Amino acid sequence: MNGSPILRASQCASEINTPFRLVARLQARATDSHTPEARSSATQMTAPTTIQTTARNAPHWVSPLLWLLAAAGVLSHLTSMLLHLPQAMAGAMLAGSLLLFGLLHGASTYGWRGIVFFIVVCLGVSNAFENLSILTGFPFGRYHYGDKMGPRLFLVHF
Repeated sequence: MNGSPILRASQCASEINTPFRLVARLQARATDSHTPEARSSATQMTAPTTIQTTARNAPHWVSPLLWLLAAAGVLSHLTSMLLHLPQAMAGAMLAGSLLLFGLLHGASTYGWRGIVFFIVVCLGVSNAFENLSILTGFPFGRYHYGDKMGPRLFLVHF
C-alpha cells in the first residue's frame, strides 16, 4: 500500500506545508536539470539577476542623470523654502524633478514598455478606487467634484 496514490498525495501535501522541506525539494529539483519542473524552478530562482542585469545594461549617462535629477528635487525644495516661492511653483518644480527621476529610473530598470504598463495600471486602479469612493464612500470617504474643474474620466477630473 506504500505506492497508493492517496498516500503519495498526503506525503506531498505534508512536505509542501513545511517551508523548509519545500525549499529542499526545489533545490533538489534545480540540481536535476533533466525534469521540466527543475527548469522552471531554476528559472524562478534566477529571475532577480535578470532584473539586475537589465539595470546594468542601461546607457552610461543614466546614473549621473538620475543623481542630477535627485539633486534638482532637493534643490527645488530648498529654493522654494528659502525664497518663499508661490506654492504652485514650488510644487511644480518638485513634482517635475520627481516625475522625470521616476520615469528615467523605471525605464532604465524595466524598459519603456514596462514603465508605460506600470503607469497605465496605476492610473486605472487609482481611477477605479476614486470612482468607487465618489459613488459609495469607500475607501476614501464621501466627496464630490464640482463641474468647473474640466474634463472627466467617468466621475474623476483629469
